[in-house]
Amino acid sequence: MKKTTVGLVILLLGGGAAVVADEPCSSCHEVGHVRWMESLHSRSAEDPLYLGMREWARNEAGDQVAGLCIHCHTVAVKGSDERTPSVDCAACHQGVAVGDGPQGWRVDRTQPVLSSGSSPAALHPLAVSAELASGAQCLVCHAELLNPRGVPLCTTGDEWQTASADLSCLSCHMSDAGHRFPGTTSGMLEGAALLEIELHGESALVTVVNHGTGHALPTGSPLRQIHLEVRFLDRAGEEVGRHREVFARFLADAEGNFPVPPWRAVTVHRDSRLKPQERRRFELPVPESTHEVTARLVYHRAPAKIAEKLALADDPLLVPVEMVRHSKSRRDG
Repeated sequence: MKKTTVGLVILLLGGGAAVVADEPCSSCHEVGHVRWMESLHSRSAEDPLYLGMREWARNEAGDQVAGLCIHCHTVAVKGSDERTPSVDCAACHQGVAVGDGPQGWRVDRTQPVLSSGSSPAALHPLAVSAELASGAQCLVCHAELLNPRGVPLCTTGDEWQTASADLSCLSCHMSDAGHRFPGTTSGMLEGAALLEIELHGESALVTVVNHGTGHALPTGSPLRQIHLEVRFLDRAGEEVGRHREVFARFLADAEGNFPVPPWRAVTVHRDSRLKPQERRRFELPVPESTHEVTARLVYHRAPAKIAEKLALADDPLLVPVEMVRHSKSRRDG
């Protein structure tokens, strides 16, 4: 089992004296450690999509641009050239701000371990952190990300602050899962949106609602997309028509080409994502022989062309995930 050290643990000896020793978090926090091992945080520096995109950026834009990616996928250790191996325990529980954003976040191993609440039984120095308890600390990396030209790549923080729902990051992403921090798991995606179909004569009204999030849908990386796929079927189940909408942030380069990878972008060509609680309707013509209309929302962690370019089309994390499906039949007669 992979072990992660937090740095300082105080052991009380028989005479009351205390000594400092390095000890893995999992020694005492076994359940939290196992759940963290199941999270994407534990693999943040090994994620094939991250590694592939960083190498692509290095080849096109150079080491300096590619090096920006590392600030959210690992954390620098204060007073050394070391970095955490991933977004590990210390990244959050011994993190301190010495500057703005992820570039200014450091692990300080000389500081007490941050906790969301007090614990008299703790065997190491402990400090209660309101930011950790509220989930505000998540926004060090998840609030906003701009490319070198100032083009917004991630705006989750702003999206959350303008949402009407009274939700913290932890309300959804840590409620029952401990340190797994589920994001785009099938369970989370299933509850993120509602899908409705109404048939009115020769038209179909398809409605999509960002129902279960406190941010845009999708949020985070501009690679992420959600596809609305509508199919019109005859009585034999044969397709007689189809329609597709894509919810995403589309980046454009200086020549107006879109979508482009983040380092090429000079502007946002279009942002079609669903705002928190937004209800968006699409009125579609129904082919004459239609008996049933089916619709589904499908989450894509990255566009198919990028997955293919990086030889990741078969990677489990890049396989499209169906979020919700709905169908409606025309009444007989």
